[in-house]
Amino acid sequence: MKRRLRLFLLASLLLPNLPALAQQTPQKIYSVQRLKHSEGPCEKSCARFLLEFPIIERAASAQITEKLNTQIQKAVAQQLSMGENQPQTIEQAAQNFFSWYREIQEEEDLPDLDYELQLQAQVETFSERFLCLRLKSYFYSGGAHGMPFTNFLVFDLNTGEPLQLEDLLQPWSLEPLRRKLERNFRVQKDISPEAPLNQEDFLFELKKLPFSGVWGLGERGLIFYYNVYEIAPYSSGSIEVFVSVYELENILKPDLLKHIQEG
Repeated sequence: MKRRLRLFLLASLLLPNLPALAQQTPQKIYSVQRLKHSEGPCEKSCARFLLEFPIIERAASAQITEKLNTQIQKAVAQQLSMGENQPQTIEQAAQNFFSWYREIQEEEDLPDLDYELQLQAQVETFSERFLCLRLKSYFYSGGAHGMPFTNFLVFDLNTGEPLQLEDLLQPWSLEPLRRKLERNFRVQKDISPEAPLNQEDFLFELKKLPFSGVWGLGERGLIFYYNVYEIAPYSSGSIEVFVSVYELENILKPDLLKHIQEG
C-alpha cells in the first residue's frame, strides 16, 4: 500500500491532470502507469523525463503481486541510472536527472539542446506461468546521438521470482543453444556458415558469436538482444535474434518447454 501511495504521489507531481492508472487491460491483470515531466524553457532548451511501465494488478497471490511490482519498479529505476550510484526508486531516478540538468545549466557556452531520459517497459509475453517485460530506455545528454538500451525481465508467476537463462536450460545445453543462436544470426545477416565472424563488420574478438546477457521470452521462443556497441558499431543499430521453440527441444527443461509451446 505504501508503494502504491508513493507512485500516486509521484504521478500527481508529474501528471497533475491524469489519473495514476492511465490504462487497464481488459482482463485487469495489469495496468499501465505513465509519467511525464519537463523542466526549462522547451522553446529553447529543456529536460524531458518520460516513463511507462506496467503495474501488476492480479497474480497468484497478493504476496506475489507485491513481489513482482517491487522488482519491476526497482529494475526500471536502475535502468534509468545516470552514474555509478544506482537509484533504488523511480522518484530517485527522476530527481537525479533533473538535478543533473540544473547543474549543467550553470555552465557557460552550452548549446541549446533538449535533454531526454525516457523508458518504456512493455509486456512482451504474459502466460499462466511466465511474465516477460521488454525495457527500452533512451538517454540524450548532448553529442552526436543519444544512447538507447534494451533489457528484459522474465518472471516465474508461480513464485514471483526472476528467472535467469540457466534456470530454463537442461544441463550441458548452453553450448548447443549458442550454436543454434549463431546459426540463426548467420542466416539473418546472410553470412555463410564457414565465414569467420571476426572478419565481418562486427566487433568480435572471437570467431564465434557470444551469448548476449540480454534475453527474453517471446511468442513461442527465446529472444537474444545485442545492444549498440555490443557486437556491432552504433551505425549498425541493435541486433535481435530469435530461437524458435521448435529448435529448443533437448535444450529447455521439458516442463518449461511445454509451457512455452502452449503459450
